[in-house]
Amino acid sequence: MTYLVIKENSMLIAVNQQTEQVSLLGLSQQAIEGYRKQPHYCPTCQEEVILKNGLTKQGHFAHQPQSKCQVFSEGETREHLLGKALLAQWCQRSQVSYQLEAYLPDLKQRPDLLIAKEVAVEFQCSPLNYQRFLERTKKYHEAGYQVLWFLGRRFFLQKAFSQFQKGCLNVSQERGFYLWELKVAEKILTCQSHLTAQLMSNKVHQGSVESYRGRTNFIEFIKTPKKKAKLSVNQWQLRIFEELESQLRNPQSSVVKIQKELYALGLNLRELPTSLFIPQNRSVLVPEELLMRGFLWLTLSHYSGKVLSYQQLQTLFFEKWQKSITHPILSSQKVLQEVFDTYLVTQSQLGYLLLKEDKIYVKQQPEKFKQWHSRQAELRKYQEKDSIFQQQLQQL
Repeated sequence: MTYLVIKENSMLIAVNQQTEQVSLLGLSQQAIEGYRKQPHYCPTCQEEVILKNGLTKQGHFAHQPQSKCQVFSEGETREHLLGKALLAQWCQRSQVSYQLEAYLPDLKQRPDLLIAKEVAVEFQCSPLNYQRFLERTKKYHEAGYQVLWFLGRRFFLQKAFSQFQKGCLNVSQERGFYLWELKVAEKILTCQSHLTAQLMSNKVHQGSVESYRGRTNFIEFIKTPKKKAKLSVNQWQLRIFEELESQLRNPQSSVVKIQKELYALGLNLRELPTSLFIPQNRSVLVPEELLMRGFLWLTLSHYSGKVLSYQQLQTLFFEKWQKSITHPILSSQKVLQEVFDTYLVTQSQLGYLLLKEDKIYVKQQPEKFKQWHSRQAELRKYQEKDSIFQQQLQQL
């Protein structure tokens, strides 16, 4: 589906000569025509705007071509205009307070929708400079707003994550990592939840899909997940090892780069224990997670049969990796902490560690693998434990 770009700086809200707000949301073409009799102005720059009311496009106000308004400086697609109107209608039906195109003077930003004066919704349909995306998001957070990026059709999730999609990720205990996709033509908001990425690549595994069609409370849908992820650990690991051998033969592969970094730690990718390849939600955001697991495994191997403190291992881990994660929405420290804790819990469930209060009792650590048939036997062992890891993944 192709969307026509409206070159004017477009909006659904303006003010009249009495400084009263005028909204075109939900109005018929005939009703919109009634506003032509008086001038209207941009609520931000106070420039006079033009009323556009064609047969095939959403009625809207537009700045003059020579306008210098900075807030409405981007071209706008029909998809974007209709999407904003759809989101506003859902808020109205749910009796949720909202402001369409609310200008935030302290930030000099105008989210597409401001819900309950605390949630800023941005519906992104057109390419956006990544640095500008980071700046916008940072300003929202510094001002105390929660920001949700809803993706338009051109940004829907495919086989791999783009840099922008990773930046738009949210995370919760119930949904894991998730993205919002707004299908304007179908009038559906989709939540792609429990997303995982294959270790050593950006390839996506889509765990669950939730859809909203305007029949229930909009805010409750955003806050309350309906589904949990289902993931076969055994099948996932088999895919990893099948691709592993293939990519190691390609000198341009990202796996070769990881292999070199593992060499620096004194490790070999082919020999890493199978337990290090168990998928976790964090790999979406942390491409270095396999290296981190290798570091923890190697460090704990030096303490086999001994006891060390949680704080001691945590300090070693953070000193090594604390500068490796950056994200515009999520706390880097929190994500790194979850990588650390998840590894310890997983190894504890496999019987390699005993976690008690602030102590880590290190049992015999998993061994390196030399032959493929040994790896296959180990995978059969994990297949029997699949239910344990599915339960763990749902709780992350």
